[in-house]
Amino acid sequence: MRGSQGSNRNHLLRLAFVTWALVLMSSFSVPAEDIETDGKAEWTVMMYFCGSDLESNHGMATYNLKEMAGIHPDLTRERFMSMVYEEDVDEAFSYDKVNVVIETGGCRQWHTLSGLGLDISSEKLQRWSFTPVEKDSGESPFTFVEDRPLQSMSDPETLADFIRWGAENYPARKYALVLWDHGGGATGIFIDELFEKDILYLDELEKALKDGGVRFEDVILDACLMANLETALAVAPQASYLVASEETTSGYGSAFGEWLWELYRNPGQNGRQLGMCVCDQTIRKYLEIGDDQINDLQTYAVLDLSRIEEMGKCFDEIFFRIGEAYEKYPDLLNYLDDMFRNADKFGGKKTPMIDIGGILDSEGAITLLPAELRARAQNALSNCVSYCVRGEGRAGSSGISFCNAINMPVDQIEIYARNCRSPHYLAYLDAISDWEAPDSLYEEVPELTEIRQNEIYQFDVENVEYDGFPAASIQLSQMTGVGDTNFYEWYKLDEETEQYVCLGRMECQSNYNEETQEIVLAAADPQNWPSIEGTLCSLQIVEFSETEDIFNIPIRMNDEIFNLRCGHRLPMMDEAGNIIADSGNKYEIYGIWNGYDADTGMPSRNVVTMSEYQGRDYRLLYPVSRDDWNEEGYYAESKDMTMYRRLYVTETVIPEGDYAIRYIVTDLHNRELPQEMQYLHWDGQTFTRK
Repeated sequence: MRGSQGSNRNHLLRLAFVTWALVLMSSFSVPAEDIETDGKAEWTVMMYFCGSDLESNHGMATYNLKEMAGIHPDLTRERFMSMVYEEDVDEAFSYDKVNVVIETGGCRQWHTLSGLGLDISSEKLQRWSFTPVEKDSGESPFTFVEDRPLQSMSDPETLADFIRWGAENYPARKYALVLWDHGGGATGIFIDELFEKDILYLDELEKALKDGGVRFEDVILDACLMANLETALAVAPQASYLVASEETTSGYGSAFGEWLWELYRNPGQNGRQLGMCVCDQTIRKYLEIGDDQINDLQTYAVLDLSRIEEMGKCFDEIFFRIGEAYEKYPDLLNYLDDMFRNADKFGGKKTPMIDIGGILDSEGAITLLPAELRARAQNALSNCVSYCVRGEGRAGSSGISFCNAINMPVDQIEIYARNCRSPHYLAYLDAISDWEAPDSLYEEVPELTEIRQNEIYQFDVENVEYDGFPAASIQLSQMTGVGDTNFYEWYKLDEETEQYVCLGRMECQSNYNEETQEIVLAAADPQNWPSIEGTLCSLQIVEFSETEDIFNIPIRMNDEIFNLRCGHRLPMMDEAGNIIADSGNKYEIYGIWNGYDADTGMPSRNVVTMSEYQGRDYRLLYPVSRDDWNEEGYYAESKDMTMYRRLYVTETVIPEGDYAIRYIVTDLHNRELPQEMQYLHWDGQTFTRK
């Protein structure tokens, strides 16, 4: 099996390489005589590196700068042409047609001195220029230009000043801006370590671009979760294309060395072509690295910002229709749950993004939305997503997402509302969440009835028993407001702390009781639970889907908290619920992920293979339950375990002891409604209530 996977990867790599070669030869190459020669460069690429913990802890920015330092004129023949064609070819590697300038800041420590011989200071902002040098010349391609006073890189004026400086000192016919650091989806970008983890919110990003005064061909967001509607609308006034990923991205970044080298070699390409090159080369980079987790889940897209306004209008109209159904036709909202359930989701509960294409393609959208609106929205989607590449695990992603803000904390919805251009979506959030919209919103759109005042969506959940085990029941007559996907959380009493620790969350089984006219939600086989080497895991859900569930398993290693990224492949079912292909209920750990920044909620980009930590001790972690159902306190820990190149998750019978279960019911609006804890004792064979 391992040989088959390796062969497939090599095949994909060769296919990507040859396809890339043919595209470059046919469409990207522009004869030198066709490029204007008015003394201006063809391109100026401005790179804004906010190093944050990615650099200070892991040297990730240094890694990308090293990739750039590997560019030299002979690469055309060495790395590309001689591998594809036997004959020698002319090359048009041009220094003077492309300017590259860099601003650095935002982190406690840079690793470039040992890695590149480049002394970047953490006590000031610094600006650099980059020009490739001959191979083995001993010269540095990076030239120091100037120091600037230390300021937050998340301050919009810091970015605007860099943009103005770059355009004034390095004029060109076309400009590209690269923003490198953490991304928070529809919230913002950057975490400046030196300024209390300051974030550049999307409305501030829009201001910075406007104040910078440059029209960019491409804005390339080398950060997590930024290929979304909210970001695209913020960037659109000052750029032609947005290049970004719907998914969390690796800290190793896009393929800086490859796409920048191609720009030097073909400076006549336009913004769309450059964006395509960034996408293709980045996919190729991780195929070469051989990281299955990144390969399977990564997405990159080129968004045509001249077409994004129509997508925004369609999105607002979709939520006008949803609000209309909420008020007048509640029976139709059974299909709203279907729209959200089957679309690809990104980022988890702290940065909850959801794929727009997956919503439009759902059976729920076909029923809930007018055919004309759905067709118009799909057309707008295909027009604004100019190009998209994706891994096998994200084969259904469309290239652009939006923020599913319903279950976010109120303070985070408040920030999101500053960045959301859809008044009907905000009115909907106001109606069904604890967030309160400003009065000014209702000068644009009508206010919706508060969900607490809307009787049709109210239902009662009763604790019952099902086959001798705690369950939850809902009267069939009240099922109008209940969603299709409901969960249970499983807890074990930790003898050392004398508190219940969370073993994770799983999807419930739904059973119909014809005699009582109830739907009974029950746990499926809770006495068997996933474990590593016989030690129970705590599975934190990232995404449920029809084919594979994705979990994080928290661990502590070297006093730092990480997550094992774990997939659970499900058997294929027919429409009648019969298994037609069984994967063997297989769990697979894809890699190690740093999780979320505790202060900002932004996802980490540091996803690595287990081999990088092979031989180190680690401990499985278990969030300790608090009175507040949603609060994760401190962690209980397992015994010391050893990290191997490959870890295996298997289901094992839980040990004797005291346990607790809590059912999480969702309503049609994807709100989570937690129920009371129910306590049990397990003697190794049966459960009894406490």
